[in-house]
Amino acid sequence: MTSSTNGRTSLRNGPIRLARYGKRLRENDIPLYSLENKRALADFDILGISLPYETLYTNFLNILDLAHLPLRSADRDESHPLIIAGGQSVYNPEPVSPFVDAFVVGEGEEAIVDVVNAHQAWKATGGSKQELLAALAKIPGIYVPSLYQVDFNEDGTIAAVTPESSDLALPIVKRINAKLPHPSPASSSPMLKWCRSASVWRSCGDAPAAAVSATPGWSTAQSVNAPWMRF
Repeated sequence: MTSSTNGRTSLRNGPIRLARYGKRLRENDIPLYSLENKRALADFDILGISLPYETLYTNFLNILDLAHLPLRSADRDESHPLIIAGGQSVYNPEPVSPFVDAFVVGEGEEAIVDVVNAHQAWKATGGSKQELLAALAKIPGIYVPSLYQVDFNEDGTIAAVTPESSDLALPIVKRINAKLPHPSPASSSPMLKWCRSASVWRSCGDAPAAAVSATPGWSTAQSVNAPWMRF
């Protein structure tokens, strides 16, 4: 959302316009729809949500509410779209696990094809939602929270994760697209210090603390296990 004032483009009014848009939808009982064909989100087979930052959790729930969809996965059945989520923040999926049917942990270019194929096969059989979730849980890199029991410590940290059955994967290993070419020098520049995805996806390297601290512009505490990043 942008606004123009005296020929200048500003993002300041974007959140305000978005809030007004949601208010108008609710006032007129209009479900949230796609931009391309004005199709209601509730009519789609699959809704994919990207969650690169934790601050988008509330936006995600707002999308479900505006689409007239039940917020919690347990309240949605075969008549509702499959809600999947991915992105850097789902490395810890538990904060939004009650609302998501399945998480794609890692890179999604190949995983999403597996998800769509599993969904199409399930839809052809007319199976239950539980059967769909069981099929998705067999795909590498897919975490189906309803099939795992998660216990927490008093301080909110995870104490234990127990799969519902012995054939479920644990731990969930993130998907990596091994066939993709290596990043170019420009895309892997240490100057991309603001890029969270670069911080998450790139593999770690080790460097002696003394060597790192002796290099101007580097943070010993934060860079000892990530020597490619400049702070």
